[in-house]
Parts: sequence; C-alpha cells; structure tokens
Amino acid sequence: MGGDWVSHTVQLIGRGVTKIQWLFDEAKKLGYKGSFGHMARYVAQVRSLARANGSPAPAERTIQSLPLDPASGSRISPVVAAAICMKPRPLLTERQIGMLAVLKNEVPGFGVIRRLAIRFQSLLRYHDERKLEQWLDDARGCGIPAVVNFAKTLMVDSRRSATR
Repeated sequence: MGGDWVSHTVQLIGRGVTKIQWLFDEAKKLGYKGSFGHMARYVAQVRSLARANGSPAPAERTIQSLPLDPASGSRISPVVAAAICMKPRPLLTERQIGMLAVLKNEVPGFGVIRRLAIRFQSLLRYHDERKLEQWLDDARGCGIPAVVNFAKTLMVDSRRSATR
C-alpha cells in the first residue's frame, strides 16, 4: 500500500474517525484503488497496532481529553458535554454556562458543533426546509468527520424520500 491516502487514513483514525465508509470515500479521493473490504481490513489492522502500542481507543481519548468543570474540578463527562452542546443558552444554569465556556475554549470544534446542533434543532422545530440546504452545506464544510458524515447521510435520506 502506498500513496497520500495511507497517511491521511491513519491520521483520521488517530483523530477518532470510526466510519469505514467515510474513510473509504476519503481514501478514494486521494487515489485509493482497492475495495471496501480491503479498506476495512486495513483499518482494523491500523486500530489493532495502535491498541498494541498502548494508544487508547477513540472513546477513551475523548473522555481523557475533556476539560475540568470549573465549579467542581472534576472532569466533564461526555453525557454532560453533549447535553450542554444541545441546550439553548437561555436554558443553561450558571454552572453549565461555566462548563460551556471551558468546552468552547478547550475542545476543538465544540463551538462549531454547538452552533450546528442549535441550528438543526431550530430547523426541526419550525419545519424550515428552506434553511436546510444551507445547514447541510455548512455541516459538510465544517471539517468534523462525524458531522460531515451525518450531513452526507441526511442528504442521501432526503433525496430518497423526495423521489418517493
């Protein structure tokens, strides 16, 4: 194996990308000529080597990298971070506002994900289909693999339902 796609794939895996289809699509853009099955085996091998070298799994890295709650000094849990990400600012408590500030400052992409999540909630709440296309463009261009993948899947699903 060789080419730019190898180092790019390893880098994405190291950042916690878990969707093999997304990794496969990205590698194809960079010249990967193999099959999806070969990519799946390659990704499994890279993950296995990373674990053998003592590198924590993506979920463990995420938990270890979350910042400390300024009020309690304990690590902010992923569940609390997700809840704060989705909750509109007027509904946050003072303690949650403090955690929000820390998360925005210390977690790369948290502010981007929060803005997209709040906008998406608004689209769903007010059934505003006109703004969906702009949201999808913003989500696909945000550079956060999980959000990009979600937007791509949402586009495919919306096209399927539009053709029915």
